Amino acid sequence: MSARLAQSGFPVGDWQFWVATAAVALILGVVAWKVLPIAALRRRRRARAGRTKATLTIGGKPVSK
Repeated sequence: MSARLAQSGFPVGDWQFWVATAAVALILGVVAWKVLPIAALRRRRRARAGRTKATLTIGGKPVSK
């Protein structure tokens, strides 16, 4: 532990400080993941092979496009 960190006013020697810091960092990461539109963080799921699309029907009859 450096002398500057010890004199900063933060209780860096206390384990509860580090647990709370890690919890806040995790929560901020989850919020950023959900809110920010970062393309690198969001991966689109690929469609499964062999999956068929449903057809649109009205009254049991297929609807033309």
